[in-house]
Amino acid sequence: MNNKPLLWVLAAGAFALVAMVAYLIFALTLADHMKSDLVPPDKAASYVHALIEADRTPESAVLVKRISQYD
Repeated sequence: MNNKPLLWVLAAGAFALVAMVAYLIFALTLADHMKSDLVPPDKAASYVHALIEADRTPESAVLVKRISQYD
């Protein structure tokens, strides 16, 4: 009866080990299937660059109009 805390620690350790091994197996088996869904870095960079360099004339015209209403 005095070994109950030790049994809980061993059970928790065994559970953690099984969980880590299951996660590793799960991650390795799905790694090949999920790679095709990713966006290539150069394409993502071109999207971000296009957003930054986008023509903001319509938005700035709306903002100027709103600001001029408050003056």
